[in-house]
Amino acid sequence: MLNLKSIISLLFMFILVSCSLNIPVPQSPNTNSINTLTPITLAKTSTLTESPTIQPTLAPTTFPTSTPLVVIPPYQTKQVILKYTRSGGGLGSPESVFDSFLGYATTKFVLYDDDQLIFQDYLKPVQTKILTKNEKEQLLSLLDKTGFYSIETNYNSDTTNPIYDFQGKYDEVKITDGITSCLSANVTISKQVCFYEPYKDFLIPKMKELFQFIYNYAPSNLTVYQPDRLLVFVSIGRDFYNSHIIEPTESIPWPSDLPSLQTVHG
Repeated sequence: MLNLKSIISLLFMFILVSCSLNIPVPQSPNTNSINTLTPITLAKTSTLTESPTIQPTLAPTTFPTSTPLVVIPPYQTKQVILKYTRSGGGLGSPESVFDSFLGYATTKFVLYDDDQLIFQDYLKPVQTKILTKNEKEQLLSLLDKTGFYSIETNYNSDTTNPIYDFQGKYDEVKITDGITSCLSANVTISKQVCFYEPYKDFLIPKMKELFQFIYNYAPSNLTVYQPDRLLVFVSIGRDFYNSHIIEPTESIPWPSDLPSLQTVHG
């Protein structure tokens, strides 16, 4: 058992330890002092995701479509030096039948200022060539030889036109629905002379010589003419012997060897 001396010694040691630790004694709170608490703001690194806005579904707008037109480059024209045409004559040659009803003349040949000659013979393909200097001079010399520029005419198909000599037989030979031939020149000056073919036997000598040469003119070494564009005329058909318009009973297919109508523009 511990004696009294040991107990006193332990008590004394306890007191020494308590003083060395300096342990504060809790105090009662002071109600007169106000402590201000500063709130701590914590940074919150979070990404907010917005809700997608639902857009109304619109029906697609339909626009009319159009086929783009083919841009045709401008056609470089050439000056006509000499041209021979025939027109009229509903009962004439086959190539003139449609021309007479459509009001167009058939060009038999034409010479341009670049010496290109385009020639059309009866029931043959259209042909062409570039005339040599000698060929061109020979053709144009006809104008001076026949006195082309001195021919006087009023373009009438009767006795008043000085290019005819009917010898008093006009009433006997008078006829309609014939073909008219014209020769146009644009060399030194521009001039055109025409005559009515049913009256060719009554032409004055210089007119006979002029158009006899034109009829017989057939240049050599021609090649088939290949045009770079075509002129297409479309119209309601009509009967040759009736003036009323008739409806076609059947359609005629567009020839497969010609350019497609989709590439043709008016």
